[in-house]
Amino acid sequence: MTFNDFLHVLLHSVLDSLIVFPFLIITYIIIELIERKALFFRNGKLLSGKNAPLLAGALGIFPQCGFSVMSAKLYENNLIKVGTLLAVFIATSDEAFAILLTNGQFLPLAMLLILKFVCALAVGYLVNVFIKSKIFVKYKKFTFTHEEYCTQCGNSKNAKNLFEAYFLYPILHALKTLLFIFIVNFVFALLIELIGEERILAFMAKGKYLGPFVTAIIGLIPNCASSILITQFYVNGGITFGSLFAGLSANAGIGLAVVLKNKNKVKSGLLILLSLYLISVAIGLILNLFI
Repeated sequence: MTFNDFLHVLLHSVLDSLIVFPFLIITYIIIELIERKALFFRNGKLLSGKNAPLLAGALGIFPQCGFSVMSAKLYENNLIKVGTLLAVFIATSDEAFAILLTNGQFLPLAMLLILKFVCALAVGYLVNVFIKSKIFVKYKKFTFTHEEYCTQCGNSKNAKNLFEAYFLYPILHALKTLLFIFIVNFVFALLIELIGEERILAFMAKGKYLGPFVTAIIGLIPNCASSILITQFYVNGGITFGSLFAGLSANAGIGLAVVLKNKNKVKSGLLILLSLYLISVAIGLILNLFI
């Protein structure tokens, strides 16, 4: 590869990434407006009833990471069952929603959300039936604010005014996402330039069954960057839909880190991690057979 080829790849990666930036800002502003008003961030009582997996799946597909953190804290305090927690983790899509939406991947986005919801529902109800978790019969007061989960996720500081809450923070969030998108675009373009498109496609075909195992491991990393990496590789054509699903279903954001940090539930935390991984890989493999 010559220096001119390198500059060509760099320029195209920058331009391809910048195209989605305005749409990312708009998407994050809308998400910010909605989630700061959402009552489920301040009241987890809905997740303690019989229909908890249904509500967990429905709320989990909303594009945010705070709900997985809140659910992990509810589980930590024995206020929800393990099946409900898994339903939230599987349904959560985090940054994938914004990236697929801004790249015009409307059908894959719709398929992803529907399948995640269905799988979250099935896993949540099955696990709650067969595993009897101890929960408090009398629900104790539990509050969880938008500012608290933002601090834990490391996404933003406490907003002091409307400008910071609905303009500055979405722009910073969009810039952070844009940086990761650029890195993935650049690396992927370099690989194509160095290895060749035909060899990349051949490798992808061979990795149809290995992909879900790899992306699910990446998804277990408790950081927003992992979901950005997985989704952007799918947008670039680097992985299959089944691998995308496996990675994003295993990705529960900071919520998984909260569960694993609980010293009183080390064994259950590891079982949740293993279950999340195996379920995600299994469904990803099945999807790769048909899609």
